[in-house]
Amino acid sequence: MENFIKIKGLTRKQEIAVINQLKDRESSYHNVPGWTNIDMFWIDISDINTQQPDGTTNNSIRLGGTGDQDSLEADVAKGLSTTVPLLSLWDSSVSENDLLDWFNRVEEFSRQGYTRLPAVRYVRDKPTEFQKTEQDAVDDFRAVANRRNGQKPITDNEVIELLGNRFESHLPIDDEDKFEDLKDKMVKYLEKLDLGLSSNEIKGKANTVIRDFKRRGNVEYFSREDAESWTQKMNDYWNTQYEQTLDDKFNINPNVVNAKDSTRVLRMFKQLMKDFVETKEPYEFITFNSGATSHDEIDDGVKETLEELDELQKLVIDYVNTYHYVYDGGTHTPTWDYKGSIPQKINKDGSIPKNDIGLAS
Repeated sequence: MENFIKIKGLTRKQEIAVINQLKDRESSYHNVPGWTNIDMFWIDISDINTQQPDGTTNNSIRLGGTGDQDSLEADVAKGLSTTVPLLSLWDSSVSENDLLDWFNRVEEFSRQGYTRLPAVRYVRDKPTEFQKTEQDAVDDFRAVANRRNGQKPITDNEVIELLGNRFESHLPIDDEDKFEDLKDKMVKYLEKLDLGLSSNEIKGKANTVIRDFKRRGNVEYFSREDAESWTQKMNDYWNTQYEQTLDDKFNINPNVVNAKDSTRVLRMFKQLMKDFVETKEPYEFITFNSGATSHDEIDDGVKETLEELDELQKLVIDYVNTYHYVYDGGTHTPTWDYKGSIPQKINKDGSIPKNDIGLAS
């Protein structure tokens, strides 16, 4: 069978022939936990419901658009793709022909003059432990329909949003063990949906949602971009206040440091030293913590940042004093001695060149 079938203006007999071609193909159907297909049929596009009662588009998991419009137009112009599942309908509390996927695609078929499309009807069947409501089941279907091989794959943010919405009902939680149990359930849920995510990606998204849950009502999240934007606004405010009041407390223009872990301090310290050499002034900075989920974690992050800075400065001073003691005279003398590299280069004859002490030559 061709990858695309012409389906515009078919007779009823031709429509039946298309159904007979498609009905036994596994690729025509979605395999979604808690759902089963019961029928394949043709439907007038005008009979497909794509809206909620309030008139908004009923595509519950998409946070943005649904893909490259140029690519979609080109695909639809070729006809019906036989390599992806057909459009999916179900008999919901809103409409007997409620659309589950293909929102942009149905619109594009209509725009290009198509009036009828082949469809598959699904019904809920053996709901999973994570599908407590009708909307849970629908969201799962749409997530699977947009797994990492669709017209526009489900995005990381959409998976995180889906995960957060699904498990928000478990809050509030004040026990660390319960958070671990909830994370295990999140991992199990995403594994069951099979969205094309690796094991590490699944665990990472579960951790992201758990951190957000821990922060709720307790810590406001700041990313690096958020922190820099906040600081820029405050720098403008402090500058204005200083010009108007000449109060020295407003005479600041601090840099921003993430107090999440010590690696940020190491990166900052080089800039701190360069700044001091150039200005002869202390390096002003303020902190934020992109990983904190509690007040204690914020305070601990600041404390560890200041302690790490103090230790680094003492080390640098000891280093400089020792350097001048060993290499008196002020000339630049390296305090390192490069001995060579581990042999890794393979010649065309398969040999690995080494010098007389076994290092790379």
